[in-house]
Formats: sequence, C-alpha cells, structure tokens
Amino acid sequence: MGSFRKKRASDPYSYAKILMRYRPRSVWEMRKRLSERFPDDVVEKVISELVDKGILDDERFALMFARSEIEVKRFGPRIVRRKLLSLGVDEGIVDRAIDEVMKDFDLDGFLKDLKRRFDDHRKIREYLYRRGFDPSMFESES
Repeated sequence: MGSFRKKRASDPYSYAKILMRYRPRSVWEMRKRLSERFPDDVVEKVISELVDKGILDDERFALMFARSEIEVKRFGPRIVRRKLLSLGVDEGIVDRAIDEVMKDFDLDGFLKDLKRRFDDHRKIREYLYRRGFDPSMFESES
C-alpha cells in the first residue's frame, strides 16, 4: 500500500486531485501546495490545465467559501473577506462573492435568533462585531 500512495503523490495531477478531495482550493493555494513538491514549470502546466478544465476556478471557490462561512458558520463579511484574501483570491472576486451571498442571507432571521439568544442589545452588538458583521447593519432592527 505504501508504494501505491507514494506513486500517486509523485504525480502532480494525482496530488492535485487528492488535495481537491479534501476541499475546494483557490488557484493560489493549489500553486503553493504543488510547488512544495514539484518544479515551477510543472506546477504552472498543471495549474493551467486545471483552470482550463474548470477544476480550479477562483470565482466559484470564493462563492462556495463565502456561502459556507456566512450561511453555515455565521461569520460576517469582514472575517470572510480576510480569509479569502489570505487564500490568494483577488479582491474584486472576494467582494463580488460576499455581495452575492449577503443578498440572499436572511438578516432578519439571523437577528431574531440573536435576540432569542441574548437579552441585551450590547451583547448582540459585541457578538456581531466579533463574528465579522458590521453591527450598524442591524441598527434599524433594534
């Protein structure tokens, strides 16, 4: 079994597929991970092919990541933006992805959940700030 695993990891395409099985990746992340094991010319060829085939797509990655972070994990735009930028995604792509997700995000339902959880508006504001939301988004609701 060891030789099978070693063989798969020695092929850059197979290694890229292994990485993508764990979770989607940005182009920057994939380039970084591949360059730890393979020469730059090989990495660029693999990246180019993965982008051409639509396997690597920063716009799709940013949208999926933002949707998961905001809708599932309940992180706000400020934190999601910082995370995506740290993953090497272009600022314009990041902003578009966050805007798209926030258009569909149920702010009213989220605020109602917070009001049930916290009885103090100050605690709600502090929670929102810590999670990366701008508390002023919810001022009209208070």
